[in-house]
Amino acid sequence: MTTLRNSLRMAACWMIVAVAASAGVRADDGQDQDSGGTHGDLAQEWVDAWNSHDANAVAALFTSDALSTSTEMSKSCTGAKLIFVLYCRADITHEECIERWNDRQHTRLVKRIPHLVKHVRNATVQLPFAGATDGIGELWFPSAAQMDAALNSLEFNAAVLDAQRFLDLGKTYAIVVNEIAVIDRTRTCSKHER
Repeated sequence: MTTLRNSLRMAACWMIVAVAASAGVRADDGQDQDSGGTHGDLAQEWVDAWNSHDANAVAALFTSDALSTSTEMSKSCTGAKLIFVLYCRADITHEECIERWNDRQHTRLVKRIPHLVKHVRNATVQLPFAGATDGIGELWFPSAAQMDAALNSLEFNAAVLDAQRFLDLGKTYAIVVNEIAVIDRTRTCSKHER
């Protein structure tokens, strides 16, 4: 996979994403996305575009007419999960990166993402070797369709653009996962046992 090592070049690419997203541009054919499309493969398309580190491929998935609607949650609110494997920018320390990731500015933007029901940040406590991931971000959505809508939203785009303050977007990648709980004793342990 090709990575862009120059953070200024990557920042310029993400500015193109922001402009394209605000204009509702489709990079593949120059047409606005039809709002009546299906959500079946959008999550995989988004992950593939993100992981390709191609700003035009990511921009092609954003439209200015995405709708955010509130829906009643099913019994299980976490039907779809997206994980980001995060790498800090080379010009800041791990600690500065984690501080910016957890600051009010970024948290406020993430909270605005439509349909997001849970967000967990797993910051690496001690880097085991140079080049190790600095953290794992987890985003839960009620369904794949609602995750697709969130990934297509301007609110999600704003959070991604803000992340360039602390992340190397050329190395950071995302995956859609099915969580399989093997052991979950979190409901039975008290605060004193944690």
